[in-house]
Amino acid sequence: MDDHQKSSIRVGTADILDKLTAEEPNVDFTWALGADTFIDLASGKWRRTEDIFRMVGYRMIVFRRKEGEQQEKDTQSSATQDLINESVAKLQLVDEAESSIQVVNVDALTSASSSAVRRTTNESDLKVLLTRDVLEYVKQHALYSFGDES
Repeated sequence: MDDHQKSSIRVGTADILDKLTAEEPNVDFTWALGADTFIDLASGKWRRTEDIFRMVGYRMIVFRRKEGEQQEKDTQSSATQDLINESVAKLQLVDEAESSIQVVNVDALTSASSSAVRRTTNESDLKVLLTRDVLEYVKQHALYSFGDES
């Protein structure tokens, strides 16, 4: 298989979890992810959403940026928290016996959102969010929105 063929292969989260659970059937995996990613997953935007939740037994840790006084007034931040709470409540109804979704506020997380990075090709914005080396890597390898230009 040449490099071009390798780069065109898409392996999703469910595929990785299939492999992990097959290789380690006695391990109870817990998945850690950011709030934006959790909201997208819980709303069914991912391929094999239900399989992903089932394979980790609905055990997840959702990392959320801790809000400062200014952010608490932001309706977008409040809407995000509402979406997280609604999603967690719905998912916990699915399988109460095993469901364990914890939301953790993390002071150290910056305002740099992976979702924002994936959506933009605006280099001025990205220079604030990413280190120079990471931005160059993203551009060189046509990752995220940079890959959509072809």
